[in-house]
Amino acid sequence: MWAAAAASPPTIRPALPDDADAIARIHVASWQHTYADLLPADFLSHLSIADDARRWRRTMIDARPRLFVYVAERAGALTGFAVGGPNHLHDELYAGELQAIYLDPECERQGIGTALVRATAAHLAELGMPSMIVWVLAGNSARRFYEKLGGGSAGRRQLRLAGRWLDAVAYGWLDTTALRHP
Repeated sequence: MWAAAAASPPTIRPALPDDADAIARIHVASWQHTYADLLPADFLSHLSIADDARRWRRTMIDARPRLFVYVAERAGALTGFAVGGPNHLHDELYAGELQAIYLDPECERQGIGTALVRATAAHLAELGMPSMIVWVLAGNSARRFYEKLGGGSAGRRQLRLAGRWLDAVAYGWLDTTALRHP
């Protein structure tokens, strides 16, 4: 199904509360696919699309100031989403943060992630945040994606997730102009 649609670029738009169910489906599927080797299987198997949808609907209705969610759409179906906003760690070098980005696992390597990152960086710049950081688990293969987009090493820390301490690394862009305007 996605191979035919892959030729056309995705439509990127702000998320609406009605997108919460599709966002939750993508979020849970992406976690179960991406983190299968990093997080306990019982934790991943108990992720709930219904619970996640409620959280996403609340997030979009009661969004914190300057927090935003974009979705990618192809052929009328959501294929991914990204969350952006101010750097939650208040790092002086990186004002903005790509706080989350997830794709339907069947839609990876089709330009959707790149389109979402570019849209997020552009919106952050419009909000006065022309620099951006993203945190990713050290064992996540998505690290190559951020390196390919020109993200430089911007830090390390540990996160507690699913009862485990995991290493996370940051990629940053001090100036997202090239990212926004390839």
